[in-house]
Amino acid sequence: MQITAVGVDIGGTATKIALVDTEGNISNFCSIKTIDILNKREEYLEDLYSNIYQVIANTDTNCIGIGVSMLGLQMEDGSGTLYSVNAPGFNRFDIRTFLQKKFNMPVIVTNDLIAHALAEYYFGAGNICKRFLNVAIGTGIGCAVILNGEPIKLFGGISGECGRMIIDPNAEISDGMNVRGSVEALCGTHGIEYMAKKYYGKDKNLTAWDVIARAQEGKDEIAIKIMKEIGFYLGHMLANLSAIFFPKIIAITGGTVEAGPILIEPIKEKFNALIGNFYMVLGKTINGTVVIDIKKGELGRNAGIVGGVIPLLRHILIKKY
Repeated sequence: MQITAVGVDIGGTATKIALVDTEGNISNFCSIKTIDILNKREEYLEDLYSNIYQVIANTDTNCIGIGVSMLGLQMEDGSGTLYSVNAPGFNRFDIRTFLQKKFNMPVIVTNDLIAHALAEYYFGAGNICKRFLNVAIGTGIGCAVILNGEPIKLFGGISGECGRMIIDPNAEISDGMNVRGSVEALCGTHGIEYMAKKYYGKDKNLTAWDVIARAQEGKDEIAIKIMKEIGFYLGHMLANLSAIFFPKIIAITGGTVEAGPILIEPIKEKFNALIGNFYMVLGKTINGTVVIDIKKGELGRNAGIVGGVIPLLRHILIKKY
């Protein structure tokens, strides 16, 4: 009988649920709104329980557990979120025990950045390489490192806070944690919108997603200029991270990466300009030049669901790969 697990991806806006098999395929997908569980906890949990139950009930596979991808820093005992800016209602809530009591099966909770990196490592851009770095770029900036199939967890269930890395101490803007000139301040959605006001004019109220879409179309020179500038900042960050983690492959994920080559190419350009000969023994040769493989993630919106179950399925994946 086919072995599966239920993946639950809890984001600030939506909670996605699906069955995941050992090939990374998903089925029985459903989605519910992530409401403020601080004030409507019972309503949300009942909705969550009902939908997970339906996902399990509508399968004849051997479902071995539930893997939850959670936003924010995680509690040391692995029971749920310690601290999240975007979903404070989950702070210190033991979601693992809640689900274990309801379904009487193993439940593992993983930080969402780690979950995304695991999904890309086993089923996407990571290609089962020895050292893999996944960087998520959206409202905020985060990263996760996978070493020989295992995530590096330094604190709060994450590999580090790369979004707080300062790459321009003379910048005019700070991030939500008041770090001036950080990657998140310059390259997160607020940073993109700051640049939009700077280049389009303060009376032009464009969102970050408006700028990304315009850049993707390739016709708006200002949007292209903004995304190129963002790309240079991100390439700077990746050069710094690479000197610490020695990745062989770097995947870029998150909403901002949908800008496509207009963003990815400047990232590579700045990265290669800064890293020098440091990677001559680590990279691979492409067209006669030694480079680190930097590419867009492949799993998109399914990464959280798939990555959340990998700790449950890893003993099978190890045998496969």
